[in-house]
Amino acid sequence: MGETLIAAVVSSGEPTPVLSYQWESSDASDGEFTAIDGATSDSYELGDADQEMFIRVTVQAENSEGIAGPVSSAPTNLVRPGSA
Repeated sequence: MGETLIAAVVSSGEPTPVLSYQWESSDASDGEFTAIDGATSDSYELGDADQEMFIRVTVQAENSEGIAGPVSSAPTNLVRPGSA
């Protein structure tokens, strides 16, 4: 595997919000997604456990004015062996 997914997020606000990330997986593109343990940065390296899964990222922005989100990306195509 080894391909890296990167969350490209545009945010605004004063004060500048802090973004939090959670990568999630599901065996169906429109199914229930569950958090991938430890996958909380703006990038995620696909591994063997991601084969035959759909991956997405959920992002939340927070500053002293409040919280925006969470917002989830569209899921990836099905991760197949050799596709990453």
